[in-house]
Amino acid sequence: MIRVLVKKQMMEVWASLYQNQKNGKRRSVVGIIGYGLFMLFITLFLAAMFFRLGTFCAGVFSYIDMGWFYYLLMGMLSIILSVFGSVFNTYSTVYLAKDNELLLSMPLKPQEIMTARLGGVYLTALYYELLSFIPAAVAYMIADGFTASNIIGAIAALIAISIFVLILSCILGYGVAVISQKLKSKAIITVIIALVFFAAYYYVYFKAAAYLNDFLKNAAAIGAEIKEKAEVLYVIGSCATGNVSSMCLVLGVTIVIMLVVYKIMVNNYTKIMTTNKGEKKVAYNEKTVKSSSVATALYKKELARFTRSASYMLNCGLGVLFLVVVGATAIIKPDIIREFTSLTGGSEEGKQMISLIMTSVLCFFVSMSDIAAPSVSMEGKCFWILRSLPVSTWQIIKAKCSVQIRLTLVAGLFASVFLGREAGLEGFNYAFMILATAFFAILITFFGMTFGILLPNFNWTSEQAALKQSANAFIALFGGMAFVAAFGGIIYFLNKVIEMKMVMVACLVLEVVVAAGFYCWLKTIGVKKLENLG
Repeated sequence: MIRVLVKKQMMEVWASLYQNQKNGKRRSVVGIIGYGLFMLFITLFLAAMFFRLGTFCAGVFSYIDMGWFYYLLMGMLSIILSVFGSVFNTYSTVYLAKDNELLLSMPLKPQEIMTARLGGVYLTALYYELLSFIPAAVAYMIADGFTASNIIGAIAALIAISIFVLILSCILGYGVAVISQKLKSKAIITVIIALVFFAAYYYVYFKAAAYLNDFLKNAAAIGAEIKEKAEVLYVIGSCATGNVSSMCLVLGVTIVIMLVVYKIMVNNYTKIMTTNKGEKKVAYNEKTVKSSSVATALYKKELARFTRSASYMLNCGLGVLFLVVVGATAIIKPDIIREFTSLTGGSEEGKQMISLIMTSVLCFFVSMSDIAAPSVSMEGKCFWILRSLPVSTWQIIKAKCSVQIRLTLVAGLFASVFLGREAGLEGFNYAFMILATAFFAILITFFGMTFGILLPNFNWTSEQAALKQSANAFIALFGGMAFVAAFGGIIYFLNKVIEMKMVMVACLVLEVVVAAGFYCWLKTIGVKKLENLG
């Protein structure tokens, strides 16, 4: 029975391999092979990254006889990757799985269900560990030699790390489950956590080379200090080098801790699976509800859909965040902007060039927001509910456009106003940057909405399919970037025959004309096509 349950868990984990998330149908044999090859490529790519990192460090640590320190560092990286990849799997498959009540109603022992659940989590974490720790271990053995102690030590460390990751996944997964049920706005919190992770990742990425070089230069001194003041870390690291006593101690401790955690989870299985810890009694307070116009009600509906979906915000609203960051940077760190603009020498041509460059950057960030494009597809199979409302089709289109226009327009004006001020722009150059960013925000919204109506996808089973894998989202995102490149090309060629200021005016007029064209299409043909979809 445990084997069947584990098989069920793994089928859920790898469901995307054989099921098309766009329509919920099973993939063809060719589709399964193609998707499998794609996943294999990603796996090999990640493994190659860790192998490259390992080869960069292994020679140094092998030469100074500090293999334990090398494995300690690589083991920590493997743990971080494995936990990040499995903790949310633990949260969704163990604590808040949709079929908990169904399995509890079957004649199954709690130990069997829990073992199967944890088995699926363990195998998922082991996958991440294999593509991170094994390449690092091979890189070290290439530098130090494929000896029996190195091979046995690496295997022992692999087992110990996999058990430790399972322990952390159980504990952290439980914490995520409790927190997620207590939070009112789960999507906002998810977005914040994701953005913090992205910020930390890119900060480490850009600083990694310098930090790694400094670290390798002082590796011996750092290792000696750790060995003296934190002997437990030395024991953990030396386990992977084949030290028999360290292997026995590390494996023994991790197995004992895992047995304790497993025993606690089994004994509290029913409580863990069925108790809703986040539900609170809400006292009814009579309030006067203010009526609002149709436009306001539809706008609030679209805004609520956007803000209640972490996937929607992360995939389609990052451009808004980048614009806010640009504006905040101009306020907090104006010296960076002024240092850049000082390179032009203060000439009029230089200020025009600065205005064009900054406008292009802001328009690029505006194009990264494609909220309107998938908004029709996001209705899914409930599109008929929207069409049954006593509102006109044009009001629906305007509401879907208004979310992106308001967010990108406000963020774009915030960024352009403060960026232009700190750049020392005045008069026409300052006005051009503000107006060009504002018009482009409107243009990109109408452009995305056009293809949202032309290429809708209502048969998705996962939001990701509507937000990232739909043709309308793809065209809206990369089409917006193509608009930025096109305007850049127009400026480059026209500047050879007419004055730069006239070229900038022509770009503003062209933005308005193109936006008006998409607006007219939406109000006429777009309305009819959306009505026919219903």
